[in-house]
Amino acid sequence: GPRGETMGVSMGVSCGFAESLVPAPSVPAPAPAESFLDSDSGDWDEEDPLEASVSLGAGGGGMSASGADQRSPARSGGAGIGGRGAAAARSAATTSPVKKGGPKCKQAYLGGGGAQVGHGSAFSKLACPNMRCTGCDFTVMRIDKQRWSDELDYLFLRNHVPFMDKLQPMLTNDPSNCAYACQCSSKNVTEFLNLKKACASSNLRWVCAGH
Repeated sequence: GPRGETMGVSMGVSCGFAESLVPAPSVPAPAPAESFLDSDSGDWDEEDPLEASVSLGAGGGGMSASGADQRSPARSGGAGIGGRGAAAARSAATTSPVKKGGPKCKQAYLGGGGAQVGHGSAFSKLACPNMRCTGCDFTVMRIDKQRWSDELDYLFLRNHVPFMDKLQPMLTNDPSNCAYACQCSSKNVTEFLNLKKACASSNLRWVCAGH
């Protein structure tokens, strides 16, 4: 009767109170951000893994989501400026470094085929063996006992100096002549010529570089 009902009510209250004391299930803490090694500074930086994994596939995997190129300098340089890089390589391959050093001619001369070379002066006519052009900054080639063809032009010199095998089609044998050329000008010489006077009367910009 009434006693049983009272016991049932008290048991229900006890059970409800016991359930309220059961702790709520714990929510796992978010995983710590993944650390990445900064190759430049050598420090470990935290970075959002999701953001780091996003990349643009259309660019061949080379560009990150921020648009920065992540490729190595060697690869990005070749892919980004392929034409310009190839042109720079060709330019470096055709560079003819000017040999400098030693006393200069007191009076420089150009000489014809078979002319003696050395330090020229007012009293000694000797062909200067080491000249440079102040226009293209190339060493002036002196090709003894050869003559330039009348068809020789600026573009041919610009593309082929200082490679003898490429210049050969524009040269013919001439024992009395000496063929001079840089990357911007040329001259056939059959006798001793004062260099300053030769430059003044033509488009030559050649000077003794010392030897």
